[in-house]
Amino acid sequence: MRHRRRHHHHRHDLSDLRSPRRGAPHPQPLDRPLPHPRHCPGVSAHRPDRLRGVTEQGGQQHWQSFDTLPLASAELAGQTPDRLTDNERAEIEAYALGGFELVNAAMRGLTPMTPSIERRIIAIRSGLRRYPLPTAVRVTRETEADLYGIVDAASALALIDQEFVEDAFLSTSGVDVPPRSLRHRHPVILELVVPAGTPALRLGELAEVREEREVLVIDARRYFIMDVYFDQTRSMWRIQATVMEEPQ
Repeated sequence: MRHRRRHHHHRHDLSDLRSPRRGAPHPQPLDRPLPHPRHCPGVSAHRPDRLRGVTEQGGQQHWQSFDTLPLASAELAGQTPDRLTDNERAEIEAYALGGFELVNAAMRGLTPMTPSIERRIIAIRSGLRRYPLPTAVRVTRETEADLYGIVDAASALALIDQEFVEDAFLSTSGVDVPPRSLRHRHPVILELVVPAGTPALRLGELAEVREEREVLVIDARRYFIMDVYFDQTRSMWRIQATVMEEPQ
């Protein structure tokens, strides 16, 4: 049985919002418990294959494929913004330096989509599409356990085989351990494998937080949770997921 949730991720402060598709019920405030995800038969054709081999950490198994795939910080080290037009560069930089709040809210249907915001989105998409990933890479982000309904081991492991949707651009970190955010009372690490061909740009000099090694992934991504395990070293849950391939 497959489940699908919509999750929305903010950048830098790494807080999260949740919103449904247009016409669905109003988004729930963050202080309310998340509802159980709706069952959506036939959302995806099949379950992504896990690569063979597992390793043990903290008493939990996790799939070796995540550990063997390259991190984006190393794999995309040679990426530069020189392919961008002046307008694309300006809009991506403006997004990275604070404009993300306005843009993402509109993309998630939380605020009206204006012609000005739509032009900005078109420019950012156009810029990102100049950078299809040459190979699959691994990225991470810190988020809040409450937004996934994680309260104990059972609820954490129940996330396996669920699908989530992000309508806005997805800001991630190219390193294995993303920067710690004091805004998260119960932090978890979301670790994503992004397939080759997905438009994604290592922001580098355009980013606000350099140590984040930020990688901006194009919008309208679905990700499928493959495994969840407790990272004893960092005392937090780690969610491992695969971003689904989409027509570009």
